[in-house]
Amino acid sequence: MSTILFVDDHHAFRTVFAEILRNAGNTVLEAGTTDDAEHVLERHSGPIDLLIIEAVLTTTNGSEIVQRIQPSHPEMRVLYISEESASSLTQEGLLPKRTHFLHKPFEAEHFMTALRDLVSKTPSKSRRARQGNQVQKRTKGHARRAA
Repeated sequence: MSTILFVDDHHAFRTVFAEILRNAGNTVLEAGTTDDAEHVLERHSGPIDLLIIEAVLTTTNGSEIVQRIQPSHPEMRVLYISEESASSLTQEGLLPKRTHFLHKPFEAEHFMTALRDLVSKTPSKSRRARQGNQVQKRTKGHARRAA
């Protein structure tokens, strides 16, 4: 399946959803802080297919981490998650426009559906030739693009 870096400073939340991802056959690397994420990436030699990141972390925001990681993983897709609304985060400058976002709380089923949609609609290098590159907007609980 995919290699996923999951960055969220809410340990219990991250642990539960990381386990769901593992049970679906994914390799999941977990981090609670920017430093943790950088240490995980130093030890991981392969590609990162997907970054799931809390938009607002205790010490920084998700966009800053994405900017640090993306240059070394240009094919990596990114899903921002947060309890705050996408419009609020965008207005505060904490969420880039036209990005993929999932509003917390969400159920495991909605989470996995959003990830499948994101992966199938945003192809990896190997699938680019046969698939498009757009993710459809979704209602609350599903992946959607921030305004």
